[in-house]
Amino acid sequence: MPPKNRQTHDFQLRGFKRLDLCERYGMIQVEMPTRLYLDSARMGLLSERARLAHFDYVRLAATEGCSLYFSQLLEKGFSDWPENIRLSYPALEDWKGVLELDDALKRFVGVTPDCRVLMANRTAQLVKLAVRELCRRCRRVLVSDLTWPSYRRIFEAERSRCHVGVSTVSVRTLVRRGGEGVDDIVGRFVRDYSNMGCDGLFIPAISHEGIRLPVDDICERLNGIRPLKYVVVDGAQALGHVSDQLGLEHCDVFIAGTHKWLQGHLPMGVAFLPNRRSASIARTLGRLVQDGQLDDPLLLLISELKARSLQRYSETVNLASLFTCRAALTDGQFDPDSVRTKFSGRLANARRFASIAYETNWTVLPSLLPTGIVMLQANDRSVRQTNPMALRDYFASHSISVSTYEDGMIRAAMPSTQLTNAQLDAIAWALRWCRVDLPTIPCEIQYGAVRA
Repeated sequence: MPPKNRQTHDFQLRGFKRLDLCERYGMIQVEMPTRLYLDSARMGLLSERARLAHFDYVRLAATEGCSLYFSQLLEKGFSDWPENIRLSYPALEDWKGVLELDDALKRFVGVTPDCRVLMANRTAQLVKLAVRELCRRCRRVLVSDLTWPSYRRIFEAERSRCHVGVSTVSVRTLVRRGGEGVDDIVGRFVRDYSNMGCDGLFIPAISHEGIRLPVDDICERLNGIRPLKYVVVDGAQALGHVSDQLGLEHCDVFIAGTHKWLQGHLPMGVAFLPNRRSASIARTLGRLVQDGQLDDPLLLLISELKARSLQRYSETVNLASLFTCRAALTDGQFDPDSVRTKFSGRLANARRFASIAYETNWTVLPSLLPTGIVMLQANDRSVRQTNPMALRDYFASHSISVSTYEDGMIRAAMPSTQLTNAQLDAIAWALRWCRVDLPTIPCEIQYGAVRA
């Protein structure tokens, strides 16, 4: 049996009495650094080139603030600086201006040069913009039960305001219990779309629980029944992760972020508008800004920079994510081919991870199409009754970072580089001893909910 790790640190986190809760319920405190990061589906590790770029950006902010040199960098790029300034901040060399970042993102996902790109501090603002246009154009929208909850709330508020109907395809349970193939799931979308008179679609390419939908196949089948008037795809878990079945040939808006699989780390939302029908979203954006319903300073600033019409009196904007995003694109040599290569590595690791899970009394939950996300559920009853944050702390005590959920579920996002034998042994050890070494904490105790 492995030794117990019950040592605690006397610290507070975000004002929570974490120590008191740990002492009361015997929760494990983390002293070891993370040696195996499997949580890119939540927040990706900052890539090395992006780390250096961020470091130089902070140094620039400390010495130049918002001087002329900073404005010159933002608007015209690194190469427009004098040589002595370039030598002082060499890690910012990837930054060539907003328009070039636009082009780099388009090359990354493989869309045509005429595709418009929006960038925002908050992805939720792009979702609000997209569903406003979706509900303006459609009478009834088809969604699934895989939609990220906060995005679903944004959609429900907008469709209620516009009196737009909704039909929900229930696929989560069908996929999780197995036995349903891709054709079966596509067939359910087709049936509900046809029977309920839908003319719009809002779905994720990959859900936050790792279920991957064949978006292109779904759109083709639905268009064969009745032309889709507007399609919004949530690509948060797909950008930098997979390169096909993204729906880019069929959708009007593809929304994602640069802080997960892309490894930009600093949150920034991006929206791709790949067809002519998407152009009207600019008018919707203008109306939302004018009515005070959309407030994202980065989104507005980028729009002004592209139009070369900077407003004299505007809100101060956090720009750091622009520079880490551009550096991460260079660091990962991101294009559709490189994403495919990395995906092959993730799948190989997923197979190794799943094999260990089966041997250590865990169930691997089906994902419909292959992904680099592995969802496990404990077969042991005591583990399934454990508070999710206690479960996360347990894996952290083994230097493994994963996402955890109710009912003994964990989400592990596979790296693209091959897992070593030592890492596989650490995974096996943590999974095998979980039922013995994990303190059971009442589910009604929400870890972190006790404030100082």
